Amino acid sequence: MPLDALAAALGGFELRDEDLVLDRAPGIGLAAGASRTALCAGLDGEGRGILVVRGGPREAVLLAIDALAWCDARRAALTRRLGADPELAACVAVVVDDPDAETLAALATLRAADLRVFEAQNVRSSRGVQLDLTEVVLRGPDGEPSTPEHWEGRLDGATRSLVERVRAGIARIDPDARSAASGRAIVWRSGSARLVELRTGAGKLEARIRGERFDLDPADGVERVLEGALRVYLDTDARNTGEDRGGGAEDVPLLPNGPLLSDDELAALRGD
Repeated sequence: MPLDALAAALGGFELRDEDLVLDRAPGIGLAAGASRTALCAGLDGEGRGILVVRGGPREAVLLAIDALAWCDARRAALTRRLGADPELAACVAVVVDDPDAETLAALATLRAADLRVFEAQNVRSSRGVQLDLTEVVLRGPDGEPSTPEHWEGRLDGATRSLVERVRAGIARIDPDARSAASGRAIVWRSGSARLVELRTGAGKLEARIRGERFDLDPADGVERVLEGALRVYLDTDARNTGEDRGGGAEDVPLLPNGPLLSDDELAALRGD
């Protein structure tokens, strides 16, 4: 793929690696032990790590799933390898040849915050064939762009206020947490861990944390969400620390069943 086309589409691109094997990714539809491959990787104009995959309709969706999962699992290693800004999460650029509506709809269900989609078109003339990349704005089932900002913009004032309080608290738990919206839901992730999902429906806002679901009550719902998100974050951090030590599950400290935060700490997370 011509680097000038990528640079123009991404606002700058510096090639750092090619043909990266996406091992340990889901590999849906592949034979056992097989892996998909990313076309190349590099830095955009802001120093963000970019993983580029390319495929035709339907194939591009599976490539995107594998690339997102691989970036989650290899974030630190990928950042070091590319010399990327560690403060910026890696992004997956999906180049789709002749995308159809079904492919774009499927891509719109993935993590919009970490994904950019481009349609590849060949421009032919007497001077030869030139590749042109046009960015595609992914849209949800209602036709709106699938971004956290547009998702929140459709909420009423009271519900949006609750979501903003959750967002502020999540940022205090993990400043690097990422959010992505799709359809009726918004999700915050820390690395590959899902901290919390908020979902609209039937005139209410529902929170989902691991296997627990509950309505987000204006009185104490935000505190309950932030306690649950913090529990997930600490549990994930403890497990990662145990893996770094070479230990097993027995090395991971058990979390208490009671409240993890005092009233003052909860107030600080909410920004009160």
